[in-house]
Amino acid sequence: MERLQNCRRQNDDNALADAVDAINSYDLILFLEPDVKFVQDGGRSEEIHRDRMRYSNQIKEILRTHNKNFVCISGDYQNRYLEAVKKVKKLFENP
Repeated sequence: MERLQNCRRQNDDNALADAVDAINSYDLILFLEPDVKFVQDGGRSEEIHRDRMRYSNQIKEILRTHNKNFVCISGDYQNRYLEAVKKVKKLFENP
């Protein structure tokens, strides 16, 4: 029974990802890797905090299966900002 519930949950997750994908279009997605210190601000999930890499990898897999153009950005906040600006500028230079 648990296996069936997990299968249904996976199908629901896939259907949600497909629905979100169908109504959104982006030229580029900037994916920020979970390599900075986690800050609990009262609204963040402790479950996600415990397994940030697994959830990060799941999101990247969804992006791949939906053929989304995304780049991964990591490092401290300053490096992330500089890399994001560079990627966006490049997008405008090469339409």
